[in-house]
Formats: sequence, structure tokens, C-alpha cells
Amino acid sequence: MSYKTTPLSVGVCTIIRARRSDLPQLPAIELAATKLLVGYAPDAVLAETTSLDEFQHANIRGHLWVALIKAVPVGFAHVEVLDPRSLI
Repeated sequence: MSYKTTPLSVGVCTIIRARRSDLPQLPAIELAATKLLVGYAPDAVLAETTSLDEFQHANIRGHLWVALIKAVPVGFAHVEVLDPRSLI
């Protein structure tokens, strides 16, 4: 399956398919985002990150995008298909 890979600019961010060089930075972004869940999620959940292997598989399947500011990843979206009939 082929996906459109044209960058999308939204405000100050540009959203693109994740590049291999982005993957090692994603766990730190994920941990930073968990600070929003303090008091709502168990501590074990707040300390978890997605493995680099899982990010690599998601990227290969075309299920991983990053938000960039000045070419630096500041956020990401990782799609997990739970039901192939679902749409996002």
C-alpha cells in the first residue's frame, strides 16, 4: 500500500512520516508527554516507553508520523490498528 508523504504544515509544526533518524528521540518525547497524566495514570504507566523495535515496525508499516519544529521532532503519532475496518 502506498501513502502520500507530502509534509503538512500546521502552525509552527510540520508533520511528516517518521524518519529512521527520528526514532531514537521518540521515547524522550513519550516520557515528557506522560507528565500530563501525573495523578491520573499509575506510576508504572508513566515510566513506560514504546520500544525502539516497536517504533521501527510501526514506521515500516507507515503508522508513525512526527511533528517537527525547525526539523527537530517535538511530538509524534503512532497508529495501532485494532480493527482493520476502523478509520482515523
